Amino acid sequence: MNIRLLLLFIVLPFTAKAQPLTLEACRDEARRNYPTVRQYGFTAQARDYDLANAMTAWMPKVSVAAGAFAFTDIIDFPGVDIKNRAANVSLYATQTIYDGGQTSALRRTVMAKAEAEDRQTDVEMHDVAERVEQIFFGIMAIDEQRRQCQLLSDDLTLSLSRVESLQKSGMACDADREAVMAEQLKTTQQSEALEAKREAYVRMLGLLMGRTLQPDIALEKPLSPHVTPTAAPNSSPATATETMRPELALFSAQANILKEEHRRLNARLLPTLSATGLALAHTDMGSMTKNTLFMGGLSLRWNIGALYTRKNDLRRLANEAARIDMRREVFMVNNRLKAEEANGAIRNMRRQIERDTEIVALRESIADKSRKRMEQGTESVTEMLRNINAANMARQQKAMHELELLKELYNLKNTER
Repeated sequence: MNIRLLLLFIVLPFTAKAQPLTLEACRDEARRNYPTVRQYGFTAQARDYDLANAMTAWMPKVSVAAGAFAFTDIIDFPGVDIKNRAANVSLYATQTIYDGGQTSALRRTVMAKAEAEDRQTDVEMHDVAERVEQIFFGIMAIDEQRRQCQLLSDDLTLSLSRVESLQKSGMACDADREAVMAEQLKTTQQSEALEAKREAYVRMLGLLMGRTLQPDIALEKPLSPHVTPTAAPNSSPATATETMRPELALFSAQANILKEEHRRLNARLLPTLSATGLALAHTDMGSMTKNTLFMGGLSLRWNIGALYTRKNDLRRLANEAARIDMRREVFMVNNRLKAEEANGAIRNMRRQIERDTEIVALRESIADKSRKRMEQGTESVTEMLRNINAANMARQQKAMHELELLKELYNLKNTER
């Protein structure tokens, strides 16, 4: 009994079927493993480096100098001996006490730029997620076509069996049987082409996810998402579609950079206050001079050069702000157009599916009656095959419209997030 249990535990992991991939799992893996995701880490490191560099403005500035000099006689006074050669060493130090807020403004600008870079990466990752969805639904469409091919193959197998039975009784000929077999080969050819196409799509999906997927991996059909209807036709583009798209966060981050740069311009207009100190040592120059000198005090500086370019700097910031507003408005208009297009496609697909249901019922009824007439000898095999193919095409069209509806629902959802 124990041996049987042991064998069961050993065999089960190898016989268990792999869980089908979900759309959400594919998106999550792409977000974790796609090379672009490393950009977040690079941005964080660059931000930390820049912030550390900005803080050096508050560290003491120390300079050391040494030199040897020769000069002409300084004074000519009886009894005073002044040497005309000397060597000295000096130490000069300054400590910023007040910088007008320039360092703080620089730090905020660094943070704002890092935030904008992260939001730009968000936009790129959103595009990756959309590509994952497109490939995912592409594989699902191929799977649906393969399923319809299999249904048609089953119908043809059953029809071949009936034709062979009729052939024995003299009600069908070799040409009838060969016509059915030709349709079977055609269906097999289509199925093989779809299988090769599916393998290529699976490889593409694996590249986006950062791992190798098995060619026969199954996909789980996603549920219909909840979507928000688009705004009324007379609403303004700026408020037409309330979204949480990363592009809008990017525009806000870019506008924040301009705000911080404006603060830096204001900080450059203010004076700076520093504490200074000087220590000087030199060789003996004469009987009336000392070999050391010390000095300390405060230094107030006000660079008015920022006034010369301030007007143009403010105009440049205003121009860039207008460009950001323009890009935001263009995005909102295009996003609204995409939402309207998706809504139109959704309405159309729903109408098509209603008609598809009626068409499938009629085509299947015609095909069933056609089989019976063929068995009774009142209809040719060619006509029966045409009706079977028509029923298969109707089922396939309905299935593809249902899948297209689901895809358009996700397209509409993507305009909101």
